[in-house]
Amino acid sequence: MQRRYVSWMLTMSLLGVHGHEARAQDAAAPIPSAALATALETRNTMTLRQRALEKWAAGDADPALGLLAEAIARIPYDASNYMARSRILSELKRYDAAIADLRRATELEPALSNAWGNLGWHLILQGDFAA
Repeated sequence: MQRRYVSWMLTMSLLGVHGHEARAQDAAAPIPSAALATALETRNTMTLRQRALEKWAAGDADPALGLLAEAIARIPYDASNYMARSRILSELKRYDAAIADLRRATELEPALSNAWGNLGWHLILQGDFAA
């Protein structure tokens, strides 16, 4: 019982409802929350990214790129979407576009070592040794 109560209180605090206000809320009415909406949108973009990678694995490049473009439009600050799209663009030998996505990924997450390594590799492929 204690565990359920703690879980319930944590959920209510994340939704911005505290103490007696939580009991006064109608259980059937959804509680608006920007954090909850962001979490759901992040989950949706992860699903889009997964579907895109499945399409790519099946050999469907254009639908995969379309799904990743949609994921990026929904959450433009998620470096993982840029990384996934850069991988597909690289395999299509569209190096300039892959480099642009990798640069964006490194801006969003400077500690993302895979993005830096792939960016360096693509710059070498382009002959841009100075960069």
